[in-house]
Amino acid sequence: RYLTLGKASWRHIGQGSVWFVAFGVFDALSIYECGFPTVLHSYGASLPPNAIPGPDLAKLVFVLPDLHEFRFASKLASRLAKFLNVRFPDIQYPPGAKDPNDLHRMGMLKPLLIQLAEGKHDDNVVKL
Repeated sequence: RYLTLGKASWRHIGQGSVWFVAFGVFDALSIYECGFPTVLHSYGASLPPNAIPGPDLAKLVFVLPDLHEFRFASKLASRLAKFLNVRFPDIQYPPGAKDPNDLHRMGMLKPLLIQLAEGKHDDNVVKL
């Protein structure tokens, strides 16, 4: 399991088959605590071009933004899709939740991550 931060984090992505990109430190820690590799870039949503991994890293990557970061996450997913097999699920957060960390505190994050990793949300809309 890897929790990686910063530009160097992309070097580790080849060591897992499914990865999650988080937009906050607590979100990344929550994903990691659920047993999944996660990447949090030190620049957050504004990932600079020189931080994007090389084309040899064709792994499945899920971009999991906070509730109000979908626009930024969409841009990031588009940029990463040039190099990786990227999924950008449209998570319909339940009342009281605004990010993966909130879902973790509610006991909903791990089942969500498992379902995403197993491909059970091909329609791209995830209602919780």
